[in-house]
Amino acid sequence: MTLLHLLKQICLILLVFFTGHSFAQTPIMSSFLTFSPPVHKNQSAFYKRSFYYVHFDRHPLKYLKDCSFVGSQFSFSVSTPFLHSASEDNSFLSCSFYNLRSKKMFFNKINLHQSYFENTIFSSIMFSELSLKVPEFKNVQFNSCVFYRSTFTFCDFSSALLKQPIFLDCTLDQQSLVTLRNSHAIIGFKGLENAAKKETTLQNHRFRSISFLRLHLSTMKWQDADFNECYFENVFLRSASFNRTSFFFTDFININAYSSHINETTFSNVLIENSDFSSVTFNKSVFSNTTFRNVRFNNSIWDSVLLENCTFINCSFDGTSQTNVTLKNTPSFPKIASPTK
Repeated sequence: MTLLHLLKQICLILLVFFTGHSFAQTPIMSSFLTFSPPVHKNQSAFYKRSFYYVHFDRHPLKYLKDCSFVGSQFSFSVSTPFLHSASEDNSFLSCSFYNLRSKKMFFNKINLHQSYFENTIFSSIMFSELSLKVPEFKNVQFNSCVFYRSTFTFCDFSSALLKQPIFLDCTLDQQSLVTLRNSHAIIGFKGLENAAKKETTLQNHRFRSISFLRLHLSTMKWQDADFNECYFENVFLRSASFNRTSFFFTDFININAYSSHINETTFSNVLIENSDFSSVTFNKSVFSNTTFRNVRFNNSIWDSVLLENCTFINCSFDGTSQTNVTLKNTPSFPKIASPTK
């Protein structure tokens, strides 16, 4: 590499960082714009690597940790997923993204600054600790995405299609907020409570490591939702419904779920404590490795439910109705149901 070549590269980097100029839409054609360390054609995992003006268009990027990309372009086929949920602490400056399709994933600790997105769809994605600054969208969709503890600066969402976006514990500047006015976005936990008052049906959202504290979420309808490592305490869920929803390593403490409906829902490694589940209907649902402590199930209906490796401690079942309840290693459940070996 000649000294002149190296100086050109350094000048380009300094131009991006100190002038704020974006090369997001600049075609990556000149040879001097690809001066990162060589990338193996089949390599999809990188750790603490920096890439400058590289075009990624064949093998997908899956696992990235502590990586940075400047002026790079990502243009995979529409069937290629972008990043694995285990990726985190990555930064993209003045990059271009084309034809991305990401669905049912978690994106954690990502900086997306002065970047361009075209023909891209994010569906059922949870973004945690995202920093989004001055993006440009063209034919971009955010379907049922959750943004948590994220920061938005000079974001124009009016040029993107947003379906039921949820922003929890986020920081949005005034420009970003203005462009969300007509998107029916749920902003903050107060916005979530307002949605519950309207008996809103939330579909296909994913939540991870979020605490829901002292909230009134009665009559909310959750459908095809996923809760991973979440925490509910002092929450009203009266007459709420959970349909095809999953709870994994999630705790429910002091919950009022009176007359709620739980259908085709899975509870795995869950704790339910000091709560009222009276008059709740459990239908075609599965509980595994779940502990119930001081829970009222009076007048509840259990129909086609599987209880496996579950423990009931000081729970009440007055007036309970049970049909087709299957017990596996769950001796503390009332003997009305017939255990299965």
